[in-house]
Amino acid sequence: MAEMGVQIDFNSQLLRNSPTSWRAHESIPATITQLPPDDVCREILWEMNEINFRSDLVCLDRFLYNGFNKEDAPSPADRRGIVLQRFTHFGSSVVPDDSQFVDAGFALSNVLERRDALCSLVNTMCEWRDSYSTPISALLQRATNLKGKQELSAGEVHTLEVNTVGHFVRTFFGVFKRPPNTPRTLQAQS
Repeated sequence: MAEMGVQIDFNSQLLRNSPTSWRAHESIPATITQLPPDDVCREILWEMNEINFRSDLVCLDRFLYNGFNKEDAPSPADRRGIVLQRFTHFGSSVVPDDSQFVDAGFALSNVLERRDALCSLVNTMCEWRDSYSTPISALLQRATNLKGKQELSAGEVHTLEVNTVGHFVRTFFGVFKRPPNTPRTLQAQS
């Protein structure tokens, strides 16, 4: 770093005595023996999980997207942007911004928003190589049928969710040999 003209003076005592904060929470106790308040812990864990889920999704898409070998194929960076933009609650980024610290998309109890997020995932998975996209034709049909409806039952969306998530998890495990991170709710559930 010094060769680049950057000088860093690291003082562990200064770091140890600096106030700890998280988003709008100031003066969080910075001790090894005491955790931050429950809402701060929940936000930190939610953000880490959300980043990991979004990263897992774009990494899996990078491995399986069927269009990279076409003449007018998007670059991997362009494709990543295309995938992220499909999920309106992502804000086109792997990292949630402060306005995204609310339950949205997959984690929302609103069936219309959850349906939209699931349909975006189904549409993305349909563009993957045949070995992983072939069993998705019935799922695409179900998603297409639900996309046109304004009145949905929770059961219809739940069925789409179970099948979509099942396909995503099996596909991810088939490629990376580990389970993917999946979306969580931010708010405490009663």
